[in-house]
Amino acid sequence: MRSSANKTTQKPSGLEACGSGNELFELVDTTKRNRIWNWENRCEMNVSLTLCAVIWICSLIFALPVQAEERVQKSGVALFKQFCFDCHSGGSSEAGNDIENLFLAKPIVKNRKSWNRIKQLIEYETMPPSDYDQPSSYERKLMLEWIQDNVDQFDYSTVKHPGWEPVRRMTHLEYNNTIRDLLGVKMNLVEKFPRELVGNTGFENSANTLFLQPALMERYIAAAERATTAANIFESSDTHQFNNALQQFLRRSYRRPIGKTEFEFYLENLSKLKRQGAGDAEAIKGIMAGVLISPDFLLRVESNSDQSGKISEHELATRLSYFLWASMPDDELLKLADDGRLSEPTVLRQQVQRMLGDRKSAGFVESFVGQWLSTRLVGKEIRLDPIDNAWCTDSLMQSMRIETLMFVAAIIKENRPITDLIDADFTYVNEELAKTLYGFQSIRGNRMRRIQLKGRGRRGILGHASVLAVTSNHDETSPIKRGAYVLDRILGTPPPPPPPDVGELDEELIENDRLSLAQKLRRHAADKKCASCHNTIDPIGIALEKFGAYGRTRKWAASTATLADGYELRGAEDLREYLLTQRRSDFVRNFVVRVMEYALGRETEYFDEPAIRKIIAEANENDLKIQSIVHSVVTSYPFQYRKENPK
Repeated sequence: MRSSANKTTQKPSGLEACGSGNELFELVDTTKRNRIWNWENRCEMNVSLTLCAVIWICSLIFALPVQAEERVQKSGVALFKQFCFDCHSGGSSEAGNDIENLFLAKPIVKNRKSWNRIKQLIEYETMPPSDYDQPSSYERKLMLEWIQDNVDQFDYSTVKHPGWEPVRRMTHLEYNNTIRDLLGVKMNLVEKFPRELVGNTGFENSANTLFLQPALMERYIAAAERATTAANIFESSDTHQFNNALQQFLRRSYRRPIGKTEFEFYLENLSKLKRQGAGDAEAIKGIMAGVLISPDFLLRVESNSDQSGKISEHELATRLSYFLWASMPDDELLKLADDGRLSEPTVLRQQVQRMLGDRKSAGFVESFVGQWLSTRLVGKEIRLDPIDNAWCTDSLMQSMRIETLMFVAAIIKENRPITDLIDADFTYVNEELAKTLYGFQSIRGNRMRRIQLKGRGRRGILGHASVLAVTSNHDETSPIKRGAYVLDRILGTPPPPPPPDVGELDEELIENDRLSLAQKLRRHAADKKCASCHNTIDPIGIALEKFGAYGRTRKWAASTATLADGYELRGAEDLREYLLTQRRSDFVRNFVVRVMEYALGRETEYFDEPAIRKIIAEANENDLKIQSIVHSVVTSYPFQYRKENPK
């Protein structure tokens, strides 16, 4: 361990400031030897002794926190070195976790997410592995206190950086929507595109995964030809009108003003195509296709920030439209950007409200919700064989997905608090979904419609068939999967991966028909290596056991369990109450972080923490209304500024 990385500033204790205990006793002895017996001197001596005694005692009291802090600092680092560095130090660190190197980072909170994982592993007692020396409970406490003092309580006022916006291409959804809004062409142009990668955020719009592969470029060329063939092209015998139309097409395609030289380049290419024998319509389509495969169209490039790092008005319009519409800015946004007014607080607020009320906000709902909750997988990767399960139709799978999308869209449109995501008393169903999975017999027809829910059993997204299917294993429920899903997707506190020496449920235990699933899980969790995680994961999943793999109500299933902290969950109703009371702050923070990461197209970093805390504070002031959170994200420092990569 490099000692220079762990130096702590030695604070003078109160005892050192006013004299040591020995000096005080020497003073007392000297006073006694002088034998000053007159009353005045005796009073003086008593006052002096009392004053010194008080000072000495106070110095001890005030020195204790400093000494305790120094003890935590020194012993905390030493304990990490003792229990972690053997496996997690240097280039050969196991699992790529170089804990020794984390101590050298400046600021140390730069690797906050790594420290949070380490804290979790210490709390759950999953590290060190069971065949290594284990720290005592007191030693674990000191290690956690070190993380608390140095990472959790870091002074973020010393950090000011908005992050950066790397060059990235449009996602497939954004590309399809942009072609639709630019050319008025409604067709699936991306069905043969390579599958999107997903970044650490869980979203496809993460800049670090949106690069141009050669195979994708070939698909763009073919898609551009299809789109321009289907589009209504602009033609005019009036040169002035034609030039205006071409300039507007370029401006909308590139989402910014077009310079004179740039415009003349396209006019010259248009003339060149005509000289080569192309007719007017063919030449115009050739220019349009060229625009649709140009970097300025396919890529989102930001380079116009001023010295403060504030992005340009047109870059703000682009960030805003791809956040809330998953598509290009419309004419109103571009006009406000042209006039330099979009960033004005009142104007920006009005635009956010307008955009959330526009039907194109379905692009945000579809993209954000489908990826955050993984419900877009229903009917694709998640479905049963319809041959053996005739009820598992394409139309039912679609209805399951649409229920969740319409539900979240209503919360946004009506500006409801985000707690309604967990406990709203309404949902959307059609006859097939209502009868097949929910047991609602009075619904008729294929149209999805809003219904009020009686009772609290199926309230919120945790009662949706889409979420319940995503968190199951094929045709069987999985309390472990459901518990981990809630901890991760809903609360933002995913459990650590299982220790390397711990496997799945024992096969003999699985096949024991005399035990309920809850009893099997309790026996599995009896293993100390498993207990720390499963005592948190399993009760949450068990609370949802009344719902089958695809959300059917199962009255016979046991759904009562107790969390590690003694909180009893007696079904889904108690789980919702637990999430909105005991874990409310985790839920709110997770939602804010998820929206922010989607809006920025990158993972949040340590330097985003001041903005996250500000958004959470503003959300609480506005009763957690969802539109207020979206507006706070749009007006945040990271959304409106950029700088070079600080790493």
